[in-house]
Order: sequence, then structure tokens, then C-alpha cells
Amino acid sequence: MNTTQKHTLGVQNQGSEALQDDDFFIPDLCNSRAVIILVVVTQLFAMVVTVLETRLPAFDLMDFTLVSLLCQWITLSSAGIICTVRPFLRNLSVNLVLLSCLLIVLVDTAVFSFVGQWVVTPEYLEFESVFNIWSILQNLIIAAILSIMVFRYFLVQYQLRLQERAELNARLQSLQSRIRPHFLFNSMNIIASLIATDPDTAERVVEDLSELFRASLKEGTDLVPLKSEVDLCKKYSRIEQLRLGKRLTVNWHEVSFPAGLYEQVQIPMLLLQPLLENAIYHGIQPRAEGGVVDITFENKGDLIQVTITNPLPSSSFPSETIKQHKGNKIAVENIKNRLAAFYGEQGKLEQDQKDNEFVTVLSFPKTVLS
Repeated sequence: MNTTQKHTLGVQNQGSEALQDDDFFIPDLCNSRAVIILVVVTQLFAMVVTVLETRLPAFDLMDFTLVSLLCQWITLSSAGIICTVRPFLRNLSVNLVLLSCLLIVLVDTAVFSFVGQWVVTPEYLEFESVFNIWSILQNLIIAAILSIMVFRYFLVQYQLRLQERAELNARLQSLQSRIRPHFLFNSMNIIASLIATDPDTAERVVEDLSELFRASLKEGTDLVPLKSEVDLCKKYSRIEQLRLGKRLTVNWHEVSFPAGLYEQVQIPMLLLQPLLENAIYHGIQPRAEGGVVDITFENKGDLIQVTITNPLPSSSFPSETIKQHKGNKIAVENIKNRLAAFYGEQGKLEQDQKDNEFVTVLSFPKTVLS
């Protein structure tokens, strides 16, 4: 397995772990980013507490240091314990998870408050030192309030993620349902044009179409290997070649594509086929002499770029070109929306006219992480 393949598989594994983490509302508090955030926020909290206790003009660096140490001990040790028991917390109800995390923080706060005051003021252990006991109670109250706020925030964020995921699934299903009729009607026209002239070939086309529709009727949120989508496009182009004959030529090219990348990279179903369909219907079919559609797959670091080039109609002018390509709008808008839903800003679809050719450039990451 080469370096690119290992990198792709590694990113896919990271994506799987990210999805698993996304199914639990308590985040992984042991990763480096979470630790840095905890340290910074705790330090700011310690500064605020010190200022409130001593007032700004009488700010005492020693008090600030002691408060910072206590807060950091409590925060990082609590995070470490929660991180350790996190796999077990997954099996509990939400209320039990919240209660367990709260108890961990409170017990941790009590222990470190007791140890901290004993180290600083050993006389704390004397029974008459009621003030120090009240100080620990204050720490527990503050820890309880902050913990409830933080864990409530985690829960709300988790519920928002679930809501966004449900809305995304519904949106993708809607987009997919708009693609299928367009694909269906054009395919039926192909079969109709072959029945009278070549019924045997029409029968084979029906068999090929059954495979195409079996794929297209899958869930709109399904991810498929890039190879499956390419095979789908090749089946579609073969059917179109039966209809258009020598007028249509489809060339497939690869640039810096290592072996196995087609199988490892996953993309949304029916991402490429509508673009190929547009290239044939709006670039080749209007031309009496036909033309060539070039499809180039290029490996560009963390991205894959697919370029589809087709000729413009021979007698096209700018205004007529717009008219010829206005049928692209629905499919193109659907694909742009799906790219945005799956990849965010990393997924792009750009179209342009160059030297009497219509060029479509599709770019997307090699994997989907969320």
C-alpha cells in the first residue's frame, strides 16, 4: 500500500472516529485542542475569581497563583476522569450521564480543595477552623453551578447536531428525488428510440438501466466508492453511444491517480452522472457532426478534481449558448447544494466557456469527515 493510500485510509478512520464521537454529547476532553481550551478558560476564571476577592488595585500575584493551581488541578483531573470513563458513560441515559459527571467534578473539587488548604494552612484540620470548611463549600457550589452550565451546553450542542443532521438528510432526500425523474425520462427516451430499430440491443439497454436505477434509487445520503460512480457514468455513456452512434465519443483520462484510489474515496451517489448527462444532451446532441466529451480525473493532494469538457453547438453565439445550456440549471444547482451539504466550502462546481468548449470542473475532498 502506497503513501497516498495509507493517508486516505487514515483520514477515513479519523472520520469514523469523529462520527462515533458525534453520537455522544460528552466530547472527548483528552484531545490536545480540548485540553488547551480547558487550560485557557480555567486560567481566565482563576483571574476573575482573584480580582473579585482582592479587588484590582490590591491584586495579589501569590493569591492568583494558588487559585490558578487549584482550578487547574480540579479542571484537568476531572476532565481526565471523565475521559477515562467516557466509554462506560455511553451506555447510560442522559440523566445518569449528567449526574455521574457532576459527581465526578464535585468529588474532585472536594478532594483538591481539602488537600490544597491542608498544604497551605495545616491548621485547617483543627475543628474550630470553620471558615476553611465554608471555603470548601463555596468551591463545591461554584463547581456545581459551572458544571451544570457546561454539561447543559454540551447537551444543547448535541441536540442541535442531531437536528442539523436530520435536516441535512431531508434536504439530500429532496435533492435526490429531483434528480431521479430527470434521469428516468431521458433514459426512457433512449429505450424508445432503440425498440423499433434494434430490439435485442434495447433489451440489453433495459438490463443496464435496471442496474442504473437500482443505484439511483438508493438513499440520497448514501456514499459510494468513486469507482461505483465512474462505472455508473460509463454505463450511461455506453447507452448514449447506442443512441447517438458515431456522433458521440467519450474519453476517460487520469492524472496522478494511484492504484486503489477509486475504491477508497467515497462520494455522494449521482454526483458525476448528471454532469455527464448535461455534457451529452447540451453539447453533443445539438451538433449534427457530434463531438467528443473528455472526462479527466486529477489527484490534487487532499482534493480530487474532475474536469468534463464538451463542445458548444457549432452556430452558437453568447445569447444562444445561454439558451442551449439553460437546461443545466436544475441539475447544476442540485449538485452545488449537495456539495455544500457534504463538503462545505471544500466542494466546488465551476463552469466556463473556453475556445468553443464548455468546461465543467468539479472538486471535492477525498473523504467525508462529518
